[in-house]
Amino acid sequence: MYTGALEPISNRQDWVDGGSLLDDDGTEIDLSSATLNIWVCRQGCPTSALLSGSLVDGKITLPTTTTFEWAFTPSDVGVLCAGTYDVFFRAVIAGLTTQVLAATIQIVEGGPTL
Repeated sequence: MYTGALEPISNRQDWVDGGSLLDDDGTEIDLSSATLNIWVCRQGCPTSALLSGSLVDGKITLPTTTTFEWAFTPSDVGVLCAGTYDVFFRAVIAGLTTQVLAATIQIVEGGPTL
């Protein structure tokens, strides 16, 4: 599991990120039958997501069978005021839930909307 801080983003930009999951021997895991979810919450309020995404809603995609990518538009991240938020990313593979990410992200005010 990754813990720490993600790169800051503006609340007026596209937010695209992703990666792959590795098993104990370093082999990339096949995600084609996985359930993947991401949530962004106010710090200290982990049960109330302000922004979320999944494979079902298309905010998370699988560019290959072993890589994932989440993509939020400026209107998606525009709901986040400047500040620090908690980000959680989980995968369910073959009935096993794995907390992939529990980190923070700094949201920077991006100015007026277009």
